[in-house]
Order: sequence, then structure tokens, then C-alpha cells
Amino acid sequence: QMYSDIGIMQKLSARIENGEKVYYTGAYSGDFTCIIKSRDLITWEYVSEPDFANDSKWENATYVLGDKCYYFVRQHDESTKYGFLTVYDLINKTWETPVLVEDCQSRSDFIVYNGELYLFHAPIDREHIGIIHVDTENIKNSTVVLSAHMHTSCFYPFIQYFKDGELAMSYTVERKHIRLAQFNLRNYICP
Repeated sequence: QMYSDIGIMQKLSARIENGEKVYYTGAYSGDFTCIIKSRDLITWEYVSEPDFANDSKWENATYVLGDKCYYFVRQHDESTKYGFLTVYDLINKTWETPVLVEDCQSRSDFIVYNGELYLFHAPIDREHIGIIHVDTENIKNSTVVLSAHMHTSCFYPFIQYFKDGELAMSYTVERKHIRLAQFNLRNYICP
């Protein structure tokens, strides 16, 4: 069901299709969540929505690697404590069986770091930040890298490259402020 605002997510990833660069992202309106694409960032084309039973709601995260679009979305918090991670095959036009991920139903974001895909989300509540290493060969083997209590609200994360190959994150504090933080992901993923 579509209702309330209509949103296009800010994270873009791209691939070449018929010799042109095509940008992918997520879109939503209420319970309706989907993948969209554009060649010019003005005109958007519907790609697909999850074809299995789910309770998706609001903002979805997408990331294209090769011929696959990785997809994570929160669900209705009244019915479940899990979001779902899945993959859409852009060639075969099929969805993989979703993997449930404990989530407080906040916004999430993907980033590729040193050739590996990571999902940032809110695993427990909006004072926690979680990082999952997404196994791009088999999403069922994806692993939790970090679950940290931030002692302040840290939700709606948006991750981007900053400098020296490291990352920066913007996030919302109690819907009053947006904070910016630089961090070295290698400090959390290396033994």
C-alpha cells in the first residue's frame, strides 16, 4: 500500500547497460518499496519490488554490484523485529530468498569498502549502530561485524568516502541534529 510521503534514497550505485551508465537506488511510499534506475537522475524507471511476502515499510537501501542489486529494508515494527536482506538478479529478474536481520526498523545504508560490501543499520534501537559484512556469494553467510551502543541516538546513517580511502557518516540525533563523523572502518573489521 502506498501512502504518506514518496521518497528516493540518496545512495546511488551504477552499472553499464547498453553502453550507458545507469544509476540505481531505492524508492518508497509507505509500505511500497522498490528498486528504480535512471540515466540522467531526472527521469526514473521502476525496476522491481520484492516478490515474496513481507512487511516492508519506508526507506530501503540498495547497492548494485555487477548484475545484482543488494537490498535491505525495515519492516513494520508492530509485526516484527527484523528487516530483510535480499538480492535482485538484474539479468534473470529474480529475487533471492530473504535473510532476516535483527533491526529496530530504522534507515540503513550499504557501502563497498576494500572490495567488500557492508550494511550499516540499527540492530537494537536507534542508539545502536550495526555493521554487517554481506557475503555477496551467499547472503545467508553474511556476518555481524559490529553492534555498538552509541549512548546517543544514531539513526538514519549515510556512509560515504571521505579522505585517504576512509569513510564518513552522517546520522540523525533525536530528529533535531545531523552529525558528521569520520572513521576508519579497518579498525572494526581487521583482527
